[in-house]
Amino acid sequence: MSIVMIRMSEPQAATQYDASLLPGILEALHARAARAGRTLCRYQCADERELLDRLAHLADDRAEIVLLDPGAYSQSKASLRDALARLKVPYIEVHDDFVGQQEPVIAPPVGPMLAVVNGYGAQSYTAALSIALENIGCAECENNYHVGT
Repeated sequence: MSIVMIRMSEPQAATQYDASLLPGILEALHARAARAGRTLCRYQCADERELLDRLAHLADDRAEIVLLDPGAYSQSKASLRDALARLKVPYIEVHDDFVGQQEPVIAPPVGPMLAVVNGYGAQSYTAALSIALENIGCAECENNYHVGT
């Protein structure tokens, strides 16, 4: 089983995979998921088509939960809302921005959304992974803190 992380590329950083994540964060996320007996599958989507396609094929990754960073796409089209409404697995909306510079979130919440994590920079992914592990019953494996889910 896996935790799937899907990120939209920012237009100016479309060629830099995970450029906004601090060094070591991705490795720590992978290691933490592995200690909990899960695989962390990462996808970087360059456009709407890729994002919608990835959401439609979550079963290919045996996804239990999704960490979704829609970037600026969160404000846009009904197509994303429709895709999220059809999800069979829960998702956590994640933004790697900081307080005062937050991207808009998908509003109102749609589909099986568990939480929105933003305002913590790259550490937003660490918090989202904590919520994800707790939600799938892995609170006792590598998750020493109850985050309120």
